Amino acid sequence: MLKPYFSYIPIVLLLATLLPGCGGSESGQKVIVLELREVTGQTLPNGFVLGTDKWHIDFDNGALAAALAQQGFSSGQAEEFKSKTLEHLKTYFFGIRISFSSKPPEIGSTAKPGDRQGAATLGENPYNVISVCNGGPDSKYAGYALYDFADNARVENNSGKAWGYQKLGVFIDVISRCMWMRGSLDYFAKNTALMLAHEIGHSLGLSHYDSDPNIMHSQCVIGTSNPAFIETHCLQLLVSLPGPGRL
Repeated sequence: MLKPYFSYIPIVLLLATLLPGCGGSESGQKVIVLELREVTGQTLPNGFVLGTDKWHIDFDNGALAAALAQQGFSSGQAEEFKSKTLEHLKTYFFGIRISFSSKPPEIGSTAKPGDRQGAATLGENPYNVISVCNGGPDSKYAGYALYDFADNARVENNSGKAWGYQKLGVFIDVISRCMWMRGSLDYFAKNTALMLAHEIGHSLGLSHYDSDPNIMHSQCVIGTSNPAFIETHCLQLLVSLPGPGRL
């Protein structure tokens, strides 16, 4: 099932402080709910980590260049932006066996664009994909992703179009339009990573939960201060990742 996520909304700063990768109380007070440790392991080519769920963040360079220009940055800062986005993603998923790269794994396969497939049918080292692209001037959402109802037993390719008409991915043009108050390159990357974390969360089987500042809030807000996954979602990710067949 494909669901729209993220309303087209302006920046709102939320003042709650939460631990990276964990959850917090609905009152916004800082609480320790899980003791998550940094994921370690052999580093594979293109920056992936052995024994993790692997995600290729597929940046559309043309869309990225246009969004950077709209925010007052040059196309020459694209690689720095990608690096910062991936670093923020790692922070959001701190302690979870998942790794990210802007390049696909050297060994492995994924589903066709706009589709999902059982990991066991893809052979050695199946991996997921999500694109960072343009949603278009009429897009009301900052991202769409395929939902995994099977405890991460399937692989999703959130690029191209699902069923021939619904565009998938995280829409950087919409994110840029929402950022009516320009910030640093790091701030832009952090908000892009927030949208990626939300959509990846759905493709890992996470549902919406409306507490703040929760990554899986149904109206995840650009500019959220220190967003995090709630404890229940952290536990779900700890149990289900890495998915079957991952190297």
